[in-house]
Amino acid sequence: MKKIIFLILIISAVSLPAQEEKPQTGIIKQNEFMELVLKKAPEIVMEKLSVESDKINVKSASAGDDVSLSAGSSYFGKEYDSTASQSGLSGTNGFNNYASVSKKFSGTGTQLTGTMNYNTSVSEYANGSETELYSPSATVSMRQPLLNNFFGKVDRYSKKSAQTDYEISKLNYSIKEKQVIDYYSALYLEWIIYRRIAAYNAENTEKAAGLYTQTQRKFNARLAENDDLQKAYSSLLANRQSLETSRLKLTEIENEIFNVTGLTDIIPDEKYLDEIYKAADSEKYENVDFSKTLNYRIMNMTLEKLLLSTETSENGTLPDFDIIASLTRKDSDDVNSQAWDFDKTEYTIGFEFSYKFGNNSSEAAYEKAVNSLEIYRETVKQTETDYRISLDDTLKGIQTYKKIIDYQEKNLAALQSALATERKKYAQARITLSNVISTENSIASMRTSILNSKMILVNYYLRYQTLIRQ
Repeated sequence: MKKIIFLILIISAVSLPAQEEKPQTGIIKQNEFMELVLKKAPEIVMEKLSVESDKINVKSASAGDDVSLSAGSSYFGKEYDSTASQSGLSGTNGFNNYASVSKKFSGTGTQLTGTMNYNTSVSEYANGSETELYSPSATVSMRQPLLNNFFGKVDRYSKKSAQTDYEISKLNYSIKEKQVIDYYSALYLEWIIYRRIAAYNAENTEKAAGLYTQTQRKFNARLAENDDLQKAYSSLLANRQSLETSRLKLTEIENEIFNVTGLTDIIPDEKYLDEIYKAADSEKYENVDFSKTLNYRIMNMTLEKLLLSTETSENGTLPDFDIIASLTRKDSDDVNSQAWDFDKTEYTIGFEFSYKFGNNSSEAAYEKAVNSLEIYRETVKQTETDYRISLDDTLKGIQTYKKIIDYQEKNLAALQSALATERKKYAQARITLSNVISTENSIASMRTSILNSKMILVNYYLRYQTLIRQ
């Protein structure tokens, strides 16, 4: 019996649905963090949908090249007064059938149409006799514009415009992806730095609390003056304030991380700060020309599109002038014969002309296209100028902060050496406690300043990467 119960429990356990996967905990590496961001960041999702929308527009713009098929059939009948008819015809009935295939070639603007007609009729006479008539025909017709829509100029624009928009959309997605990566890389870096700053401040607060307690004992034993006690207390309060400020900033960062990842109880990989700082410090920075950026490619493609729009609008101001031609092959209309000989040929060739006096709508569209082109040309110039200024400022910022960090690290080493000496002097009662407190506070401030300077340098590095690659 126990064995049966045991088997039932096993089967029940296996049959239970799998529990939801628990949120990830522990260290999350920068590349793992970025994978989650690129999957969940709303701006990335929206950009992907925008690319898909432009891809659909390309398909829609190709509709002009679709083949159109139409077909139809109709029955007809006529009755006559046989006494009034010299031939004795009393009635006629039959079917008119047709099928047509039409296609427009946007590459040339040519419209081709093929039509097949098959008409049958039965004529009835007063004497009871009947005559059947079959009249099939096949027609091929062509229309070729020579002024407005010259060899498909207008037809090609919609396809070219949609394709250009799609290519630009893909480039914009690449830029947006780089911007998101840079932003969240900076956020990940800030996460590490404020964890360190909070840890530094916690350590400094603990030291300040210990020093205050020690000074209080000495004051109670009349071995320390009141000013030493108050300065120790002031140092403790200042460190507590710094600790609360850094913890608040860290909480804000962690909230943003949670909102984009949905993960809790995770911490960053501290080694990433050293890795990216090393990359930023060792990067060979160059003054990259604007023509090598993705933004330049996008603007150049947009200019080409606007230029094409201008040319198309200018063509739209011309009158319609189309060459038309058709060729028809017919049966010889033999009575009581269903054989298709197509021994009759008919053809037409000519032209159609249409002109709208004033043509204000087309003229205004052309003038607007010219204006838009000139505006965008100036936009390109301004964007290139902004790029050069921004790149120059970034390169100067990088060089400046390399020097600042070097000065700060040397300053920190000097302060630490001075503190070691001051502690010995204070133990020998050669200096007051305020000197030691001042140096310790300077060291705490310098350690935080170095971290902030490294973060600024890395942000300059990320900005540089964004500028030259977008």
